[in-house]
Amino acid sequence: MPNPTHSPNRPLIIRLCLTFLILEGLVIGVHALFFPRYFYEEFFLGASWLQEMGAYSEHLTRDAGALYLGLTVATYHAARRLTPDYVQGICMANAVAAFPHMIYHMVNWRMSGFWDTVPQAGTLFITVVIALVALAVSRRHERETPTSPPRGPAASAPATRR
Repeated sequence: MPNPTHSPNRPLIIRLCLTFLILEGLVIGVHALFFPRYFYEEFFLGASWLQEMGAYSEHLTRDAGALYLGLTVATYHAARRLTPDYVQGICMANAVAAFPHMIYHMVNWRMSGFWDTVPQAGTLFITVVIALVALAVSRRHERETPTSPPRGPAASAPATRR
């Protein structure tokens, strides 16, 4: 009898969550790394909120873009492999990266104004939630999916004592 709590859609849910994280990382990472001046002056729907937070630093902007793209590459790898270790590790990394960033925008909302902070912190909140949803779904899927026995010559060889 099939398990009514087991959802065959869990891998799809995990992949959809990871796809969101990949797309977000690509948009931010590509803009910050390859178009740092544009990122500083107009990124995020033409808003100039970043200018309100301090002087332009091409180096810092490109570094942030490269870090976003690095996290995106790892997220893509997790989405391709879909192994619990990769998925859970990258979900935790995405949540840990986005959470303090979200808190910063919320605490410093006066720098860019309330109406610019809402989409900034809101997008980061969505990132944290999506990463945690994928983490939880992956953990549940891992617990409820039967493990297959090892395959290959080593699996069939008898254990020997020394």
